[in-house]
Amino acid sequence: MRWLVALLLLTSSALAEPPAQPCPSISAGWTIPFSGPITSVGYDQTAQMLDVAFGPVMTTFANVPLGVMQGFQNTSNANALVYYNSIVVPSYHALFLFQQNNCPMTLESGGYLWTD
Repeated sequence: MRWLVALLLLTSSALAEPPAQPCPSISAGWTIPFSGPITSVGYDQTAQMLDVAFGPVMTTFANVPLGVMQGFQNTSNANALVYYNSIVVPSYHALFLFQQNNCPMTLESGGYLWTD
């Protein structure tokens, strides 16, 4: 009977999900606060990821060059949404995010899953 319990414990621990990993965060970049429909824009220079927040809703874009973030830095609060709609949306891929933690979804190869 003890060996059966031990076998069940070993099997259940082998099937358990791996511990949660933290989301990638901005390690080499900055965030700009806005007060319009866009509440903040963050950029990670290392990963070239742009995070655009509309209140609690975040959209993350991959492979965004530094110049795009610099464009946000030079944009007034009133023009941030215009800049976003004219420069970011038509040019860069938005990423699928895990709903529970807003982490970008990745393929086993390390690439991202796109929403568009």
